[in-house]
Amino acid sequence: MNRESFKKNHKKAEIVLFVICCILLIMAVFLYSRYVRNHNFSDTNGIIENSENLYFAFYVDDVVNKTMPAKDSGYVLDTEKSFCTNGAIPSLNLENWSIKVDHLTTAHTRCTLYFRIATFSESFIQCNLNGNSAQCFLDNASLNENELAYDETVDNNLRYIGSNPNNYVYFNCDDYSNPSKDTCELWRIIGVMNNVELGEGSSKSSLIKLIRDEPVGSYSWDNKPYGIGSSISNYGSNDWSDSRLMMLLNPGYESVSDSSLYGYEGSLYYNAKSGTCYSGLAGASVSCDFTNTGLKNDATRNMIENVLWKTGGAASFDNLTANDFYVSERSNHVYNNHALDWNGKVALLYASDFGFATNGGSLGRDSCLASSLYNWYTSEYLECLTNSWLYTNTAYWTLLPNSSTSDALIQILGSGYVDGRAAEVREVFPTIYLKSEVVISEGDGSVSNPFVLSRN
Repeated sequence: MNRESFKKNHKKAEIVLFVICCILLIMAVFLYSRYVRNHNFSDTNGIIENSENLYFAFYVDDVVNKTMPAKDSGYVLDTEKSFCTNGAIPSLNLENWSIKVDHLTTAHTRCTLYFRIATFSESFIQCNLNGNSAQCFLDNASLNENELAYDETVDNNLRYIGSNPNNYVYFNCDDYSNPSKDTCELWRIIGVMNNVELGEGSSKSSLIKLIRDEPVGSYSWDNKPYGIGSSISNYGSNDWSDSRLMMLLNPGYESVSDSSLYGYEGSLYYNAKSGTCYSGLAGASVSCDFTNTGLKNDATRNMIENVLWKTGGAASFDNLTANDFYVSERSNHVYNNHALDWNGKVALLYASDFGFATNGGSLGRDSCLASSLYNWYTSEYLECLTNSWLYTNTAYWTLLPNSSTSDALIQILGSGYVDGRAAEVREVFPTIYLKSEVVISEGDGSVSNPFVLSRN
């Protein structure tokens, strides 16, 4: 064989070998694709038109799985560990419970997806897609045992506990579609209150209860010059149903006809207006301005439920536990025919709310709840006090009256809780219930990422 013939035959052999290698490579890719599709991978669920080009590998708790977890399984996509080849980006559509892949531009993209147990906020937000935030709190409470606890009262309400739990929420916003610290106020979730009546004899509901994170000012609970009851008093009345603070916070008192009893224009906080407020003995007053701190708009006002607030009290407070306060607030113990309840929108914190907000610190929650709140101000029980997020160093009003007198109420002070006369000046923290159709759609409740509200 001459040199030229050898070169030609060698060239043909190289071409044949190259063709065989290409065929083998194509067969290997084909067999691999069939393998992955029949073993650890699954086609996308209708997201990509040509599913031949996209494959998923599923890992649940770091163990390979043939399918992704079911929607109500308590798992979510671990976005930090999950990835796709060719620069594609995977995500989980919670509402449709399907995988979405962004930037899918190249064929045969493989996505490795890791699923882990959801955190409380993740499960909570996922649950809220069905539109019942109160029930979602109750359903997912076990995922947040360090910050949520049942109070074991007759209503067994679910409450945020501890010195600073993640219960922040944007409320009273300029624009709920774009909430931020600049356009909203920070409020905090007290918890989910069960068996809340929406009116006398109405059906009962589980509703979320909020309190403003900062006070709106310091005012008298009531300071009508002659009080109500058998004795004349310059210290006001402890009947919330006609107290001047109630009229400041709620609608319907924009123009009160009986000036001798009520005096100035009311509903200033509810309507975000300025005017004159009550502050001090015997009807004393001060200028007040709620144009920046009042309820900003109808979107906020329409989120607040009109409920039946219980306004019972107790004749003595020294030995009452948080549960004892709770029972007293719902009792028929009031002074001389004062109202047992009140139907309205904006009120104040209960003394029991303050007590049930503790986690007890090193003493333990059970130990604190078995002790009277009065003891919390002693060195032995001080951790009960400092581990309640509703404790402040300032004095503020509660809704609880002293039923043995016409004008005394419980006020929470930095040094303890005490009886206070209604005409005294204390800080005011507006407290409300959200309507059941208001849902929490975003956030984790931290101060840097508060819960976001929306309406169904």
